[in-house]
Amino acid sequence: MRNKKLKKAILSTVSIFAFTGIILSANLDNISKLQSSFSSEYSLQNDGFKNENESSEIINSEIESISSITPLALPTVISLKPEVEIESIIAGNFPFQVNRKVMESLVSITNLPPDSTIGANVTFTATGINNVAPPGGSLPPTMAGLATINVSINNYYGSNGSLVAEGLPGYQPLLGTFTIRNFKSVARQTNYAQINSFITTNWYASDVVDGKDVTTENVFMINNGVTGIPGSNTTVNIVSKDFDNKVGSLKVSYTIQNYFDQSGQLIRTKSLVRDITVSNFKKVPGATTLILKDDGTTNTLIPSNIAKQLEINFEEYITWFELINVPEGSSGAPSGKITSIKNIVPDDKNGSIKLTYTIQGEFFNAKLVKENSLEGNEFTVTISGMNSQVEKVDIIPFVIGGSVGGVVLIAAIVTTIMLVSKSKKKKSENLRKQKLSEKVAPPTGGVAKSTTPVPSSISGSSVVPGGPKPPVGPSAGGPMNRPVPPPIRK
Repeated sequence: MRNKKLKKAILSTVSIFAFTGIILSANLDNISKLQSSFSSEYSLQNDGFKNENESSEIINSEIESISSITPLALPTVISLKPEVEIESIIAGNFPFQVNRKVMESLVSITNLPPDSTIGANVTFTATGINNVAPPGGSLPPTMAGLATINVSINNYYGSNGSLVAEGLPGYQPLLGTFTIRNFKSVARQTNYAQINSFITTNWYASDVVDGKDVTTENVFMINNGVTGIPGSNTTVNIVSKDFDNKVGSLKVSYTIQNYFDQSGQLIRTKSLVRDITVSNFKKVPGATTLILKDDGTTNTLIPSNIAKQLEINFEEYITWFELINVPEGSSGAPSGKITSIKNIVPDDKNGSIKLTYTIQGEFFNAKLVKENSLEGNEFTVTISGMNSQVEKVDIIPFVIGGSVGGVVLIAAIVTTIMLVSKSKKKKSENLRKQKLSEKVAPPTGGVAKSTTPVPSSISGSSVVPGGPKPPVGPSAGGPMNRPVPPPIRK
């Protein structure tokens, strides 16, 4: 029984596999015929080409066709960067300092055409700048630190993704405008003033002018000016420097450019010439020179005697003279000294002496500027104020007590002149009297007989014709017949 069942199962299995093989064989035959048919048809239409090459070229052609279709680009966009990104720039710049570099940092530009660079096709401008900070505490954003930035792009992608460029129909640049607040404001105008830390009393004003040890940059500084932008910074040009060492002042004339005026407005042009004066520099009383000591004995000094002494030893000059207005050295002592004296010419008549001396070291010249001579500089000076010798007068017949000067000598001269003058006057008067007396001689004797006819009548008397003649000589009321000499003048 079991054998029958096993045999039946084996036959069934073989039948199934045989049926399946017949079906597969039939299908394979149909597929082969179909492929042969397709190959025949394709070969009829494409004679001379192999099937493999033809398939590869068809695929490549379709890929190139698809890649040649250019999709629309994204439009170019101008936007202001987030405040977080530009916070550091805003905090450290004045509104007028919104130059190209700063603007590129503030503004974001995306999707530019490949041949459209920011440097060549993007223009930045800043308008509506308000620099002035109002007085008081708070600064409203609309009042100070305000700037409007304008951006213009020439070549860009439009809103539909198409290229927009100069020269195309209907061309207009792409524009963007942004207002930025909270820039650093301007509290006051730009000025050029003395640096607070500079100590004027350590220097002469002429030291700054010469610029050997200290310059104007050490003395002055620009306050509230433009900084950090090459070519736009505030600049000062010195026109002239004048000093007055006698009063200790320095005057500087200058022009300023790129500065804030009193209203906080930025002025790019060069200003007119301005002046600033700084005082309290060290004072110079005068040029270094040799003078006569004022010790109360000058009127007794004889120039010729001093000249003899100086010719023996010039260092003896300190006995009668002193060198004044010598700069102080680091130790506080005079830094210049006399090293020689020559060409000594005394003048006893006028009480002066002329000489040439040499100074070695530091001294003040005629312009009151400190100089330092290592080899020595020569100076010629005439020093007066010494005793003046008066020339002798021959009419002085005596010498008073051996004194040759002073009040006693002057009194003697005056007295002698008065006596001589009085003596000459008396002698002249006597000579005049003598001459007058010689002209008028007295009568020699007798009475001169009158030859003058007698008038018929004389006032005050009666004369009888033929009577006696009137007496000769003086009579009451009668004329004198004898000449009388005139009285001698006293």
